Amino acid sequence: VMVALERIPDGDKAAYLEARERVPDLVEKESSPEAFLSCENFNVEAAARRLTTYWEKRKAIFGENAFLPMTQTGEGALNRGDLTVLASCYFAPLPTDRSGRTVFCYDASKLGKCALDARLRVTFYLFAVAAENKTSRTDGCIVLCIKGKQKSDRDKKDILGPIIEALPVRIKALHVIC
Repeated sequence: VMVALERIPDGDKAAYLEARERVPDLVEKESSPEAFLSCENFNVEAAARRLTTYWEKRKAIFGENAFLPMTQTGEGALNRGDLTVLASCYFAPLPTDRSGRTVFCYDASKLGKCALDARLRVTFYLFAVAAENKTSRTDGCIVLCIKGKQKSDRDKKDILGPIIEALPVRIKALHVIC
């Protein structure tokens, strides 16, 4: 992966280079090349692109907090307001399925007036945690979506899209429950 990373122009991996310079231990801990390799079926070029995209999206979503650990302390990448959104359980992890994949339940009725940027940070965090599960990296996650009377279904496009293209995890199935 490191050789493939070297072939990517610096402008296309600026956030990754910044993170590596500022917080090298965090880069190794929270964006291990092995995770990206397993997600990309050991295609080193695709893994390198996903790794650089991860840091670009992480920086775009979290700003300066991107260079802090992904923790639930309120002192890391998630701020205290994000913890309130996380506690709403609008996007909640469930027990793994029989295959060991991470399962999430998305219920927009629990959102209230949460800002899109807070939902984006919380969802990124939850998928980052899911990426720690090797089975979810290789076989994907399951998302149960409870469809109610919500006015918009923007979260799938505005939130899941950028996250799934960046994190070393995929969605295996999206089940809509009406």
